[in-house]
Amino acid sequence: MVVFSINGNWINNTVGPSNIIRNAYDRTSKYLEHNVDLKIITLDSYYNDTHVRGSEAPSIAVGSKFSDFKRKVKSFVSYKSKSSLLFSLITVLKKMIFPAFKLAYKMKRDKTLLKTHNIAVVHDCFTAYFLMKLHSKENSKSKFIFIYHNDGNLWSMLLESYPKLSIFKRYLDLIENSIIARCDAIILLSNSAKSRLEFIKGDAVNNKLKVIYNGIPDFTDKESTTNYDNDSVNIVCVGTLCHRKGQDRCLNLLSLLPFKMRGKIKLHFVGDGSFREDLKTQSLNLSLNEQVFFHGAKDDVYPYVAEADAYILLSRNEGLPLSIIEAMSLGLPILATKVGGVGELVIDGFNGFIYDDENRSDCLQRFLSLSEDDLNKMKLNSRAYFEANFTVDKMIDNECRLFKEVFSYDGRS
Repeated sequence: MVVFSINGNWINNTVGPSNIIRNAYDRTSKYLEHNVDLKIITLDSYYNDTHVRGSEAPSIAVGSKFSDFKRKVKSFVSYKSKSSLLFSLITVLKKMIFPAFKLAYKMKRDKTLLKTHNIAVVHDCFTAYFLMKLHSKENSKSKFIFIYHNDGNLWSMLLESYPKLSIFKRYLDLIENSIIARCDAIILLSNSAKSRLEFIKGDAVNNKLKVIYNGIPDFTDKESTTNYDNDSVNIVCVGTLCHRKGQDRCLNLLSLLPFKMRGKIKLHFVGDGSFREDLKTQSLNLSLNEQVFFHGAKDDVYPYVAEADAYILLSRNEGLPLSIIEAMSLGLPILATKVGGVGELVIDGFNGFIYDDENRSDCLQRFLSLSEDDLNKMKLNSRAYFEANFTVDKMIDNECRLFKEVFSYDGRS
């Protein structure tokens, strides 16, 4: 059985779907154990000569004049994208729609490509839509699977980032409905997302939905060194510095702690984004500037997570965040908001604590109050829960089981 895994982005992009595809690419031998020949198709498949991969990109020192200028430009564009319809359209066209169309068009011109697969698994909505429109006649016997990398509301993250585009919601829904109608199956990343999509779409998604958790490789054998203060409680947050990821909530949470308890903590942000300067200002206004550290974007975040005492992510919107799964694989207690599929990653009091808007400092106080025995037990729980549910091999096993169901696989294909 030949399966195409398709994403209208670069394989080294930092977004969730690209991370999942990279993990699958590194484990194609595992798919072959299930008689599944997985082919990865991204923009790199056609434009790899013109794309600067992450490891080859010129490094820019955090704090350099060019870096600061670039960040100010990004901040301006981000602000205009939220406040200006024109900027929103230009940004989404450039980042999402044009790349998706380019990939679908290149695949269209590759005459033999679309006649050689049994199943196409598509990771982003615009690529899925263009593929259906451009390739409706090619290999009509092939099956089509779409993955919702979100909380079950396909456009929620897009419209949170670009609220002015809400005037196009009707047309976005038409795109989603056409994808659903063509799909033979839909993969969701959590039971929460499945319930939400069922509520939104009703009978249109009957018998098409399948929950498969994201899985990641095991990184516990890597070496790591950081400059963390070993006398402090080091809590780390990895991700783009933006409103959706909720780093501002982390700062507010820290400021609410009693002074003596607050003094124990060092909060580390790993990542960059348009909110960086706003967060620095907030940190200064809350008198937290000696406890909060901005490490910038890193090619390898492993050392910062591995050496931490806990992981925090207070997002306002999520699918099934890989950063939490990575922290669990390293046996870290998790402090998180119960959004999207996070409630299926973090069990309050078992492998972490859930942030509650009504009692905001409670999760952090409960963590800091743990005895050494209870803390060690929570770390073991976090690791064990990862091993039981979120390894890349478990994800592949579940995917291949679905592929066979969708294609009515009988061992002869």
